[in-house]
Amino acid sequence: TALELIYNLTNPVVDPVGLSAYCELKGGDRLIELESKLIAQKNLGPLILAYNTTLESVWEGNDLSERESEFSQAIGASYEVSPRLSVGLELLHEFVFLEWRDEEKIRNLLVGPNVSYRRQNWFVTMTALAQATDTKDEPDFQLRTIFGIAL
Repeated sequence: TALELIYNLTNPVVDPVGLSAYCELKGGDRLIELESKLIAQKNLGPLILAYNTTLESVWEGNDLSERESEFSQAIGASYEVSPRLSVGLELLHEFVFLEWRDEEKIRNLLVGPNVSYRRQNWFVTMTALAQATDTKDEPDFQLRTIFGIAL
């Protein structure tokens, strides 16, 4: 079970930069996860530039003693082909800290295309990311999907 909250601080269309704060709390049997993001977006006509910074902490196991954290940064650019469709490119840089220790960190660099479709009050964005680093025990490919509804 998860709870996600996003609050738009500024609007990328009317303000110099759009800023949003995001928080997710996930819990389950032998799992607690807390994720926070700061999202920045700048619209330059049909060009959309975005930057996300994320901090995530996970506690797992029978007594929640298995700990891991992740710091990541993502940057992307998309071009609005039409009012409903955008295509672009994203770069994701991840640092995974096993047991919250700096000396055991894993570094990943992923890059790939994205596509976004908007209609009325909803949108869907898909990103296909391929690992540019050769990090063992990490996925070589990630497919990410975001679906949103404006209330």
